[in-house]
Amino acid sequence: MSLFTNAKAVDAPKSAAKKNTKVEVALKGLQQLAEVDALIKALSSVKTSLEQSVKAEAFDHFFDEAQATAKRPENFRGIDGIASASIEMRKRSTASALSEEEKEMFEANGLVVEKVVSVQHMFGINPSYAADNKLLEKVSTALEGIVPADFIVVQEEKSKFVVGEATIEKAFTSKAPREIIEAVTVMAIKPKLEATDINAIINDVKSLIS
Repeated sequence: MSLFTNAKAVDAPKSAAKKNTKVEVALKGLQQLAEVDALIKALSSVKTSLEQSVKAEAFDHFFDEAQATAKRPENFRGIDGIASASIEMRKRSTASALSEEEKEMFEANGLVVEKVVSVQHMFGINPSYAADNKLLEKVSTALEGIVPADFIVVQEEKSKFVVGEATIEKAFTSKAPREIIEAVTVMAIKPKLEATDINAIINDVKSLIS
């Protein structure tokens, strides 16, 4: 049997750790800068978690209202202690294209989606005649033997399906299930404080980041 067949696997040699050869210069305030940077990152993570929680609670309110009235719910003002916020349930932006799974889910629930065309399907001629196949055939026949076969090129249509006003209205009036309402809407929240006392705020949120 070949020596290569019986060869045992060995760990690859570890490369020696590179030494830090950069010159070190003391900079006043660098530690505080790093501490503030770490604090901002920690607070950003906490903010994301709290925002998701508050939005979920607000969505529950909107959804319950929609199921009870079969209407698009009204926006409201949320309150908690000295904080308040404008809470809105907005229609999903047309910039957000629907996935195939979402499109199928909407169609299964009788919701019509809107098609948005970003690039029109056309040849390099007047768009008014791009759909006139009979005229295009005549032009093609007339040009045969005169121009190269690839003289005319086609620009393929680029489009996407999005949530339209009719989509969201039908979703509410038909009391669509939760996953549909979640898919056709986005939550918007703008919190503010009646008074801004940084020391009090730090004490209040300290337990969240410790």
